[in-house]
Amino acid sequence: MVERLARERDVLCLDLPGFGESPVLPGDEEPTVQALARAVREWGMELGLERPHVAGNSLGGGTAVRFALNHPGRAGRLVLMAPGGLVTDRLFKGSGTSQAAAVVSGAAALLLATALM
Repeated sequence: MVERLARERDVLCLDLPGFGESPVLPGDEEPTVQALARAVREWGMELGLERPHVAGNSLGGGTAVRFALNHPGRAGRLVLMAPGGLVTDRLFKGSGTSQAAAVVSGAAALLLATALM
């Protein structure tokens, strides 16, 4: 997918903090969707990205949604693939599944693609 997008766009791939080879969040900060969205915004600002199109899978998708909601006007289009981390404990009562497990499971790569215009 990255190779196909890169034919017509600048493509940047980010391992969310604490995933892949990325360092964990500073201090003792928990890797919540809120904290990860803040880290994505800081990363984008360091690179000078004004309004990137954001695609994410699983936790990356949930982070992309939170990034767009927290920073209106900072995200272009969103492409979400099974976004995770967007639920509350109420949805899991009695299911034997915890919110933390839902937030941490799955791939955590977030893809940022900026249009070449």
